[in-house]
Amino acid sequence: MEIENGIFEDGRIPALNELILKPLPVKEAYKVAKLAKELREKEEVYREAKTAIFRKYGKEKNGKIEIMKKNQEKALEEINELIAVKEEYSLKDKIKLPEDIELSAQQIILLEDLVEI
Repeated sequence: MEIENGIFEDGRIPALNELILKPLPVKEAYKVAKLAKELREKEEVYREAKTAIFRKYGKEKNGKIEIMKKNQEKALEEINELIAVKEEYSLKDKIKLPEDIELSAQQIILLEDLVEI
């Protein structure tokens, strides 16, 4: 399954982390665990690429990188390109959740591309 890097910015990771804590059938729990591991590995690469963009267009002040006003548009363009990059994950089918699982409506909305109930 292809998932775009936006997953690292839009709240799906915390929702997935919540799902990890729920009791699931073994096969589905395995899918969640495997996806979470792959996401952690790819998130590190994503964060490094994002930091490189900040360094390219900004200056470090007090331990933080600030994008200079004249470079904000270019930096935002590159960050949006990075967010839109799709990565391949081993998840072939959506994660099948039991009907009695307790998730908030917000969590379900965030995970709708990854799960089915």
